[in-house]
Amino acid sequence: MTYKNESGITPTGHHVLIFPDEVKEKTAGGIHLAPQTRDDEQRASTRGILVAVGSTAWLEFADGDPWAKPGDYVSYARFGGIIMPGMDRKDYVLLNDQDVLALLTRADEQSEGVEPEIGGNAYARKSVA
Repeated sequence: MTYKNESGITPTGHHVLIFPDEVKEKTAGGIHLAPQTRDDEQRASTRGILVAVGSTAWLEFADGDPWAKPGDYVSYARFGGIIMPGMDRKDYVLLNDQDVLALLTRADEQSEGVEPEIGGNAYARKSVA
């Protein structure tokens, strides 16, 4: 499956680009979060969709094989990297390859013909069939 990067951002070298999970505007109890609180929570996010990978990402490590590929749902270092706005008006995190800590599996990962949807909740998926 190929994954389309619509951000207009192409990581170079050992960098990777991640679309972080978005923080909801209100809590489960119905309390609306202040914009500053949402921004702080968004910056502290540690999960997201790997959007793009630089040409030398993960090459300096043991076997040199990529740890993840675009479209994978991953965990990454808290407060790692920098936030960059994409051409699609969404914020992305650009970080070093070694800051990708784990591949995460979602309950619907077993479904065929689906890919993560950028925007809204990172658990949302759309059919590509």
